[in-house]
Amino acid sequence: MSVKPNKTDLPLDHALHNEACCNFLKADGLYLDWVVTTAFYAALHFLKHKAFPLNEDGQTHADFDSYCNYLKKRHHINSTIHPHEVLRSLAERRFPKITVEYENLFDLCRTARYHNYKLDERFVKEALNDLAAIKKFCYNPTRNDQVLDDGEVEPPSVRKRARRPRI
Repeated sequence: MSVKPNKTDLPLDHALHNEACCNFLKADGLYLDWVVTTAFYAALHFLKHKAFPLNEDGQTHADFDSYCNYLKKRHHINSTIHPHEVLRSLAERRFPKITVEYENLFDLCRTARYHNYKLDERFVKEALNDLAAIKKFCYNPTRNDQVLDDGEVEPPSVRKRARRPRI
């Protein structure tokens, strides 16, 4: 019998799991494309953890899936909304301080999965730095990981840099 984790804990659990896998693969050193890919997916789940529950347009969305369903109904979309685009848009609107890092990770992951799996070590280092910045912004275990509105807590200082072009 398998036990499903509490849905509200799932994004954080998944983020930490993917981060651990990323670190394991990095130590192995053979699959740098998967280091970048797992770094991106860890960041994606850290963002989901930070963003939800989400209050928007007078409605509370408990999780990412319910938010996507809401958007689909609100905009009368019959086709599937691409989850990556929804999360990218949400990150840009709600968390502009980490948008550059998230976009860089998205691009690096896409390159690693679809265009060139033989990544240079500098891109792996960049991906890990981006993940660290996103994790620091989204998750603070010393405060029992209370997710506060952006205005209630000064976000950590996150480096600013121009978005890197695709490789």
